[in-house]
Amino acid sequence: MAIVIKRFENVSSFKKYIEDTIAETKTLLGTHMGEIEAIRQRYEKTRKRLDLIKKMTGGKQEAAKDTKQTEISGFRVLMNPTAEYELNLMEEAITSLQERLTNFENSREIFPVLSEESMKVGVVLNDGLPTGFLFYVLE
Repeated sequence: MAIVIKRFENVSSFKKYIEDTIAETKTLLGTHMGEIEAIRQRYEKTRKRLDLIKKMTGGKQEAAKDTKQTEISGFRVLMNPTAEYELNLMEEAITSLQERLTNFENSREIFPVLSEESMKVGVVLNDGLPTGFLFYVLE
């Protein structure tokens, strides 16, 4: 969990950051939605083949999985991930992006409070999600 404070010299740059992040997240979400459809189709084909093999063998034989998993420098590395595993990862990524999008869209509710353009603004990001705001009213 990484907590970062990002500061902005004026209200306009803060608003631009929020709007740019929303647009970027929507673009990434759209890209992933297109990818997930292709993975879902591949998964369905694989599942049907495995069901057919299972039916032909009377349920006695499970198809061997070609996925090999190892750990390198603390990271999980999969060789030839199954379509099912890839689909699950993509669904998790989409859920995470949707949460990010909602969080940043909700951040716009702060905008009416930002009445002075010259205000400095800070945003507290917890794992990339805004969790707090700092307002510096200049006198």
